[in-house]
Amino acid sequence: MSIEKFFKSVLIAFLMIPLGLAQSLRESFDYAPNVLDGLGEAVDGWGGPWTIFAGSPEIMYVVEGSLEMSGIPTSGNSLMGSMTSADGDERAYREIVDIWPDIGNSYWISYLMNVNNISFNEQSWQGVSLYLSDTELVLFGKVWGLPNYGLMAHTLGGTATTSLFTWEDGLVWTVIRINMSGDTQNERCFMWINPSPASEPDTSLADVIADLQLNDGFDRVVIHFGRNIDLEASFDEVRLGTSFQDVSSQYTGVGVDENQRVNQFELSNNYPNPFNPVTRIDYQIPQTANVNISVYNSIGQLVTVLVDEMKSPGKYSVSWNATNQNGLKVPSGIYIARMAGNNYSATRKLTLLK
Repeated sequence: MSIEKFFKSVLIAFLMIPLGLAQSLRESFDYAPNVLDGLGEAVDGWGGPWTIFAGSPEIMYVVEGSLEMSGIPTSGNSLMGSMTSADGDERAYREIVDIWPDIGNSYWISYLMNVNNISFNEQSWQGVSLYLSDTELVLFGKVWGLPNYGLMAHTLGGTATTSLFTWEDGLVWTVIRINMSGDTQNERCFMWINPSPASEPDTSLADVIADLQLNDGFDRVVIHFGRNIDLEASFDEVRLGTSFQDVSSQYTGVGVDENQRVNQFELSNNYPNPFNPVTRIDYQIPQTANVNISVYNSIGQLVTVLVDEMKSPGKYSVSWNATNQNGLKVPSGIYIARMAGNNYSATRKLTLLK
């Protein structure tokens, strides 16, 4: 590792602590049945809602019921897509608040995917990708034109796969580990199909091993499929984390630490402050409560509601992306975050500088 890369890694690692980089992300599609475009908020490490950037919004939609596989915890609904054009494709992304960087660490990814019929041709694909801004870095799933319906990792611009796993149509739980190199070398990826969720899988027994190019990290999760009019695809329980437990265990919520006893309500100061355009607010509750955290402008007008739901005791965090709200730009200025629940009320001043 070069001196420049070393100091860059140290700096990024240092910055990750105060910026509160989410240690795990989860998408369970816990929304009312609807088209996917626009669903989701800037909370729990996510930078905003799902955005359809290729294809038609009506092709990718949330349906009732989760995909069910023994031992894999799920909740909410699931995502369904049906291709309506022989040469069409469908792509949707969700931003991550902070870039997950290449600092020599490991990242884990898992998701449930169902191929509802075998209708792949020489140009079909289906899976979950990681992007950096508008650039696709890697696709996990059934990649372009795979003739034997294999499941593999793929690097844009050419495959780097060293093994291949074949499976029929139906539901699979895919788990990926990416060992970030911490330098300009490619990252090593291991993929397992339907491993036991009870223990971390062995890299020497991975179904797929591939070298990937994620030297600058990633900041988007993309779900996409296409190129066959009969193709139907379903996705559920997309998770990212820094440990196998993050992507396999019963989920209790990003930012929640149930092992630490909480004895009082508390709304912490946001960080960073001043900020542009994303800031994080930590809070804790000692008992089950209906918690509301809302942001108001300097003249008392409601700008957005960050949290409004029943919460179990624990420590939580929520992010506010002040890029825009309800289609309107959020100007620089002083804002007030107010938390209320079980006769508790507190406010904190947020300073947005653009």
